[in-house]
Amino acid sequence: MKLRVKFSKTGHMKFIGHLDLMRFFQKAIRRSKIDIKYSEGFSPHQIMSFAAPLGLGIESFGEYMDIELVSDEISDFELKNIENSLNLCMCEGLRILKVIALSSNNKSKNAMSLVGQADYYILCDTQAEKLKEAIGRFDCFESVLVEKKSKDTVKEVDIKSMIVSLKASEFEGNSAIFMRVLQGSENNLKPELVADALKKYVLDDLSVKRIIRMEIYDKEGVSLGDYGR
Repeated sequence: MKLRVKFSKTGHMKFIGHLDLMRFFQKAIRRSKIDIKYSEGFSPHQIMSFAAPLGLGIESFGEYMDIELVSDEISDFELKNIENSLNLCMCEGLRILKVIALSSNNKSKNAMSLVGQADYYILCDTQAEKLKEAIGRFDCFESVLVEKKSKDTVKEVDIKSMIVSLKASEFEGNSAIFMRVLQGSENNLKPELVADALKKYVLDDLSVKRIIRMEIYDKEGVSLGDYGR
């Protein structure tokens, strides 16, 4: 039986890297006494995978982790017990939001392979009307070129086609930019690059205060949390 765990990562935990987060969950699962399945071989490890590693300094209310249990069946009561047990092992800034049992026809599709899009808020000091006007001008550009850095190279990339939606918004009473962008193995647009593009093309005084990932979707726009039960 495969489970999908939805969790949030906020506050000071945004400075914890992906490998440390993975080790934290491995310990939390052991402390929770969840009957997680282990790989075979000389160095068995918990069968666990994350949908899309979060960039350092970014908060999230929509992270996903898949784990596989030894048992083949699980009740709704047991799902709630796993959620509660994990939450007892969480530290400040990490919270389990939902535990989902994946149906058998989704067994081969782990969260990482499904990722296609994601929603973000970028919080800033720019007034809403100015943001709305600037984004309106930004939408008129046929191409949006930014520098994308990898380990060894820096290349100019047109990101316009990777932005699904972009608009002025509000989050927790703060002025914000909402965006849905392509993410995953084929196309992966970081929200920081969109902020860089906005500064380059229409908002040279844009100052980013917080970046928050709200949800992750598959390529068709279905939330990873809508799989299973």
